[in-house]
Amino acid sequence: MKNPFKELAALIDEQAKKRVNDGFTGQWITSQIGTVTAKGVMIDGFPYELTNVYVNRACTLNEPYMTNTKNVAGGSGDAQYESHSHPVITPTPILPLHIGDRVKVTPINGGQYWCIDCVIVPFTGGA
Repeated sequence: MKNPFKELAALIDEQAKKRVNDGFTGQWITSQIGTVTAKGVMIDGFPYELTNVYVNRACTLNEPYMTNTKNVAGGSGDAQYESHSHPVITPTPILPLHIGDRVKVTPINGGQYWCIDCVIVPFTGGA
């Protein structure tokens, strides 16, 4: 006589293995949250460091990124309206990646590589 509990356990085990396999081949897994490390990223709840990582170019700006605005000539002859420019410094929210930053990570190429999409921060309320 067949044991129905063994058959049910085998079916559940088979389905669980299929779901995990599908997840790592990019079938249903979506973006994950992780932490930047010296060599890559650690995804929350996953015990291994991912080192096959790509990064969104916006996360690779120089620090600090500085440039000057275009010189603009005045018109009244007053010194305050003379030709001048202003320094522009990278705003803190878009500084490059640092070890320990929390990031949104998405699997690409069937889960063979991962892409750091952006740095994430806690929500502090709306405007």
